[in-house]
Amino acid sequence: MTNKRAAQVVQAVKFLLDNGQYTEEVEEALDLAIKALEEQDRPTGHWIKGKEISRIMLGNGTVSVDYENFTCSICGLVLDNLLYHCDGSPFYKYCPNCGARMEVEEE
Repeated sequence: MTNKRAAQVVQAVKFLLDNGQYTEEVEEALDLAIKALEEQDRPTGHWIKGKEISRIMLGNGTVSVDYENFTCSICGLVLDNLLYHCDGSPFYKYCPNCGARMEVEEE
């Protein structure tokens, strides 16, 4: 799938969503568009964690850590501390600024 075709699919999906016509076919088209975009050759980076601002022990024995911010290692975009899910996995798989695929940084 080309970028142009992916854009056409996304525009069609927006139209369907705006008109309450979301179907399994639309979901399949979205999955195809996402797969095509993921297969593109793009830089790979990681989120650089800022200053640790809090650490909380959760009931299940895991530790939740909040950071002041996160910076894209490719373009330098800075995002706030809402970047990670409670389980510590990255919220963004791609940088919303440069499109770099983000890998999980090892501790």
